Amino acid sequence: MTNGTDRRTVLAALAASVLPGGLRAEENLVMRRSPIPGEDPHWYAFGQNGPWNPHSEPFIVPYEAARVVVHAPRGVKTGRLVVFSHGALTDPLVYRPLLQHWASHGFVVAAPVHDDSIFMRGLLARRAEAKGGSSWDVDRVLNDALAWDGRCEACRLPLEHVDRIQKVIGYSVNTERPIIIGHEFGAYVVQLLLGAKVVADMGKPLKFIDPRWYAGMMFSPQGVGVMGLTEDSWGGVSKPFMVAQAGLDADFTGQTAEQRLDAFNRSAPGNKHLAWFPQARRNLPIGPSAGGSLAEKTQFEDFRAITTAFLYAYSNYDEAVFHQLITDWPERATLKRVRTAYR
Repeated sequence: MTNGTDRRTVLAALAASVLPGGLRAEENLVMRRSPIPGEDPHWYAFGQNGPWNPHSEPFIVPYEAARVVVHAPRGVKTGRLVVFSHGALTDPLVYRPLLQHWASHGFVVAAPVHDDSIFMRGLLARRAEAKGGSSWDVDRVLNDALAWDGRCEACRLPLEHVDRIQKVIGYSVNTERPIIIGHEFGAYVVQLLLGAKVVADMGKPLKFIDPRWYAGMMFSPQGVGVMGLTEDSWGGVSKPFMVAQAGLDADFTGQTAEQRLDAFNRSAPGNKHLAWFPQARRNLPIGPSAGGSLAEKTQFEDFRAITTAFLYAYSNYDEAVFHQLITDWPERATLKRVRTAYR
């Protein structure tokens, strides 16, 4: 080699020759750590990236009412639909490590950019203070029944107009058993769509149920006493779901992590799962920050594992995984880093 340019050319050609499936270097590759001796092989498989490379950048699918960010696997003929609702004043891209992980396991993950996103109309929740500066009127966003309805409608778009997603990603999307998932405000949307009854201003009861959802997952949902939720809000929720809750969670609602378990404890029995992460904090679904501790990285692997297992059990209808989920398998596999319950 006579110069740096020649060296770069040779290295680029070598990389192209070894990348599977003709992938370009900028595309995501399936990366997994090596298993630890004695580690449960099934838990390891669910916590690591799956067999498919997700597209390195998500697709943006425009609808009249909202934009939808779609994470999709490469090299599949079809993928099952998962819809994800982000937290208040955030954006789907915040959850990219998790959504890409599900896509690597073969799921097509559609995440609407809600009106309260900081990148959409969320700036309307910012108000000027008397002494200058600004503050966020989050309470106004969370307690607006029109905002609840708008979020629910946005989550229905991928289900009702899946043809648009199929046209963009280039293959079919299976909507036979669609799963709805959300974090914080998104978890509230999941509760509404699965049938939770809430009380709005003037004591008017509201229901936003959509029976087309087969099951759901809620990350840090709300409990009795906020956003119109009462003790009997969940009595009619019969669809399968999982509540995944960080034990050290704390946010502006003031509710404890234990109060956030009301959906699990008060809903109708039958296919209800709880995944409790005693030492995890609020950012668990987002993943560890750069330079995060080993404990945070392990917690996020555990989180990816149990949520992916739920998708296999209910969206893929994998009976073997379902039977694992209703046992103490997650506790044994994680040495009780994750505590589970089933009712």
